[in-house]
Amino acid sequence: MDLNSFMSDVERRLYKVTYILSDEKIKRFVRACSKENAKYLVEQDLKNENPDEKLKIIDVEDISKKQKVIENGISS
Repeated sequence: MDLNSFMSDVERRLYKVTYILSDEKIKRFVRACSKENAKYLVEQDLKNENPDEKLKIIDVEDISKKQKVIENGISS
C-alpha cells in the first residue's frame, strides 16, 4: 500500500535506495514515510518499468538529516 497518498509532505523523509537491476548497481532518491515505504515504492515502480528483470534491493538509507545539514550550510 502506498502510504504517501495519506501522509502530508511534512511527514515524508528523503531516502536513498540502492539496488541491483540487470547486474547494474543503481541509486534512486525517494520521498517516503518510512524505509519500508521507500522500498515498496521503488519495487513497484521498477516492476512496472521492467517486469522481466531481476531486482535486489541492497540498502535503504534515510538522508533527510544530511539534507538539512547541507541546506543550513553546516558541515559535519
